[in-house]
Amino acid sequence: HRQYPAYFIPTTADGSSPHWYRDPYNFVARLRQELATRSYFLMGEFEVRHYPSPQQYMAGRLDRDVTLPIDSPAVHRLFQLAVETGIAFQIHYEIEDALLPALEAMLARYPEARVIWCHLGQVRYRERAGRYNVKYVRGLIERFPNLYFDLGLARPSHFHPASGQRDQMIYVYEENRSYGGYLDPAWQRLLEDFPERFLAASDTDPDRYRQFGNQIARLRYLVLDQLGERARHLIAYQNAWRLLSGEPWGS
Repeated sequence: HRQYPAYFIPTTADGSSPHWYRDPYNFVARLRQELATRSYFLMGEFEVRHYPSPQQYMAGRLDRDVTLPIDSPAVHRLFQLAVETGIAFQIHYEIEDALLPALEAMLARYPEARVIWCHLGQVRYRERAGRYNVKYVRGLIERFPNLYFDLGLARPSHFHPASGQRDQMIYVYEENRSYGGYLDPAWQRLLEDFPERFLAASDTDPDRYRQFGNQIARLRYLVLDQLGERARHLIAYQNAWRLLSGEPWGS
């Protein structure tokens, strides 16, 4: 970052390791120390409820089946830290009916905490997410001005090996299309209606960083190219700038 400051944005240590979910109290205490340096611009992604990823499942990494209740004392401290510092944070929180009330309660309790819920519409088990649809997400956006969503998603034809289901809800699957489908018109309308609340994302981590270019190209083709100019620019980079810097784009 010091050598190429225009290309890298410093973030705190992310919560995708045992350091977070096995000892969250000390993790949040360390976050507080890191943020006090004023050198960081984002916290997360924090795995609160996380099924093993497809790669982890295929490798037998079932230890990555993480459950840390979102209303537990440690996560309360995380939300409070976000309020105190003004730094946004990302959460990985599986989309399931049983988990939604606790999330809603936390968003209501900490209205000044800026929360980015990762992987819009990524549902691993459809039978466990009967409430989740465009109408539900629209309601969340209208009720909680502190909630944002990122678009770090797989291709429309993607299956999760544990469930055997296509797990990308915002797309319509069509085998003959590029990437196996297209953006569902109902979800497209949601992005156009609330473009300030969504962020482009790659979901790229160190073990698959070489995929970054392909994942961004796919996001452009499937989502950004389908949107009007204002929504496209907000979601591609302007919303991220505002969340990271606290200033509107171009200020």
